[in-house]
Amino acid sequence: MRNQLKQPVQPVRFAGASCRPLTPQQPPWKGPLPPGAAAIFTRDALAERLRNTYAPWTTSFVMLEAHFVQHLNRHTMRGAWKYDQHLECANFPLEDHIFWVQKQLEGWTIELCHPDDRHPDTRILALEHIPVLCRDGLSAAELAQTCFGKTPAGLLWLPFW
Repeated sequence: MRNQLKQPVQPVRFAGASCRPLTPQQPPWKGPLPPGAAAIFTRDALAERLRNTYAPWTTSFVMLEAHFVQHLNRHTMRGAWKYDQHLECANFPLEDHIFWVQKQLEGWTIELCHPDDRHPDTRILALEHIPVLCRDGLSAAELAQTCFGKTPAGLLWLPFW
């Protein structure tokens, strides 16, 4: 037992979707921009290392308008975020959840993870069923905390898988 190799620890945010149905594939966005949106981007807006794995069910991402995000972010940050310069992401534990914001080519994505050994659950913040991007990491971190519990203004948490 002592000489057995330990398996590497996998971050909870990339854990399997154990026993959960996969989110149906979403068609590319067509039509006018939803309220609060500045632009719609294709999957190419993701950093290359995530293009084929991040929210595989979506084809589009929505960049939120700066004033829309500022209007929603009316509280101060709770606690200190930990930034990983190599992965260009930050995390923050709150209660039994962990927030993640990660830099992409065009903006920052937002996730909420509930770590659990048997049933991990990772959610992505979305508007009109399209994952959101914020222009900067601070706005994304504030928005993540603003949307904890009850999401305002048509935002919702969708499954990562």
